[in-house]
Amino acid sequence: MTQQEFMDIFNENGLTWYFTYDTTRRRLVKETLQESLLDQVLYTNDALVNGCKIVSPLGRSDHVGIMVDLVVSPSADTSVKQKVLKPIWGKVSSEKLLNISINDIIWDYSSTNNVQDMWAELHCKLEAVAATVPAASVYLDNRPVKLPWSSTALKRMRKNKDRAWAEFDIDPSDINLSNAMSKQHTFEEEEFKAKVSYEKKITSDLKHNSKAFYAYLRNKRQVKSSVVSLDRRDGTRTDTSAEAAEVLATAFSSVFVHEPPESILAAHGNWATVLELESVQRRFTRLIDEVGTLPYSRRLEILNLTTLAERRIRGDLIEAFKATSGLTDYGQMDADKVEREKRRSNVVVLSAPEPEKEASAEQKKKEDKDFCSKVLGIPLKDVETCWRAGKIDNSKPDYLRPLVIKLKSEGLVQEWTKEGKGYKTESGFWINKDLCAADRKANFLAREQRRTRLQKK
Repeated sequence: MTQQEFMDIFNENGLTWYFTYDTTRRRLVKETLQESLLDQVLYTNDALVNGCKIVSPLGRSDHVGIMVDLVVSPSADTSVKQKVLKPIWGKVSSEKLLNISINDIIWDYSSTNNVQDMWAELHCKLEAVAATVPAASVYLDNRPVKLPWSSTALKRMRKNKDRAWAEFDIDPSDINLSNAMSKQHTFEEEEFKAKVSYEKKITSDLKHNSKAFYAYLRNKRQVKSSVVSLDRRDGTRTDTSAEAAEVLATAFSSVFVHEPPESILAAHGNWATVLELESVQRRFTRLIDEVGTLPYSRRLEILNLTTLAERRIRGDLIEAFKATSGLTDYGQMDADKVEREKRRSNVVVLSAPEPEKEASAEQKKKEDKDFCSKVLGIPLKDVETCWRAGKIDNSKPDYLRPLVIKLKSEGLVQEWTKEGKGYKTESGFWINKDLCAADRKANFLAREQRRTRLQKK
């Protein structure tokens, strides 16, 4: 069995393995070093795995150690307080712990043949070190989790709020209620400000310290274990998982059709990228209770779905048919895109007075710039250049060519055109965005449709 076949077995059963490139096992066989990925971390939901790290092996084992960081917390019964002994590590110095570890503990293993015995022996030695730390009796309670934006001022406000509500429980008077609600409002307002300030801080520092930002996102993620009730087309809602699966299958099958699969690697390149994108649909279908425990291929067959590669092949065939049949003109689409890019910083003014015909090109440009600053009110520091669109038509002496003004930024275009709606200056001239032919045609059709709707009303 090859390594790829070994990976496919896990993928077909809904499992994903964490290590794909790192070596997790090394052993010497007949003076030959063999490396493999046999030691793995398998998971069904990547939201529960924060990270994995390869550490040194235990003793003389040929298996490396794997440290897994999970986004889970033990469920404890907080209704009954339990009294336990908790070590107070702050009351013992690091020098004392080091002296105990060196002088009182023998760290050599008595046996190196069994890994389980070595681990049990190491566990006993660590417990012996921990036994020297002073302990105190504490209660296990449901104290609030420390938030990253928490501060001593917020802690004091929370205590004052809890104390005010405790006084209201003892004496439910209007004064105590007003006092408790006031402290509650103050605490919530200050906590919201602290949260917003913290989010702005980690966002602004994302380039230099992305660890805090992504850790905050992971804590905000909500993991759903099953699909909730869904709406049918007739307005009713599903009651069981089987009905929800039927609604989802109908929705997917109405868009995609089943076609014979083709070569994934030949058509779509990197195998790892295909598997990563395919895992989204894999996880989604696993949430359906009736089919979630079945292999992935069987889930697709029951739900009448296709794989990502099959859908991409179908999309490629559709686009190829459009191109060969002339239904889509990709050349015109690219030309319109180039025109939009050229006109991004331009505004246009219609009916602007023409300079004198006898004037030179330099004088005409100076007159147009003077018109921009003195008549339209656009500062010359915001103008990069300006020109007249089109040619002079001697057969139409009253025809005025549009004046195109290139500003120094797109923000200035949005400002002088009122976000593209057009701006009428005090002198009566309109300043609009310089649109390409396709956009002008689209705006004309939109105006015609609005005019037709108004006439019908």
